[in-house]
Amino acid sequence: GSIASYQWNFGNSNSSISANPVYTYPAAGMYLVGLTATSSAGCVASASAADTIFPLPSVEFNATAGCLGTATVFQAIVSVPFGGSVDSLLWFHGNGTTDSTGSHSYIYPAAGVYNVNFVVTTNRNCKDSVEHSVVITSPVNVGFIADSVCLGEYITFINTSSTSLPTTINYN
Repeated sequence: GSIASYQWNFGNSNSSISANPVYTYPAAGMYLVGLTATSSAGCVASASAADTIFPLPSVEFNATAGCLGTATVFQAIVSVPFGGSVDSLLWFHGNGTTDSTGSHSYIYPAAGVYNVNFVVTTNRNCKDSVEHSVVITSPVNVGFIADSVCLGEYITFINTSSTSLPTTINYN
């Protein structure tokens, strides 16, 4: 005979009648999964087994806002619940470069906004990530103009400082 029906119990009040169900658990933990199969002749058999759903790592990071030419410091904030451990860390700096260490510093080659992605994989191959934008600004160009004057005279200081690099405009 053939199997006429299946009844799955996923151990958390959810179930399925599919032969090969696909299910996503809403929370980490240990679940007692049961399967009952009924043949076309009415014979019934059951089996059960514990299934462990491992938690994702908690992933966050802080980054210092940076000025072009100075190091941006990345601080990893990671925890793995239920006795797991970190197996790998991978940083994507948003410009094609990567780093596989924890907290580190990086000097960006150009000013701009970079979407930095931080990926953590646990010893149980559970993976999670977080992404934040890091702004790298142009350095401040400090300058001023002042005339020489005689003692007792007022002097005027003209501030020529700017926050952007000089720009060249080409006209065709």
